[in-house]
Amino acid sequence: MPALPGTGTTVTSLKVTKTTCGAGAKTVKAFTACRTKTGPAGRCVKKVSGYACREVRQNAPTEITGTVTCTKGKAKVVHGYRQVIGG
Repeated sequence: MPALPGTGTTVTSLKVTKTTCGAGAKTVKAFTACRTKTGPAGRCVKKVSGYACREVRQNAPTEITGTVTCTKGKAKVVHGYRQVIGG
């Protein structure tokens, strides 16, 4: 699941704990859709697929690099991404 079409986002890593890879992939897609809904540099501040997510990211003029940790009970989905935002 390296690239998410239409978002300019490339998933660089995915780690799941106490859940399936399929559920992890679904959560990553839902988070990315939520994050990019308000624009390329947007943020997601609501639950996605029942997971509460927190994001740490570094912004540069032409790209965003981030790590997202989503939790739902004991289940955890952690993914990294890189998004080109212009330039």
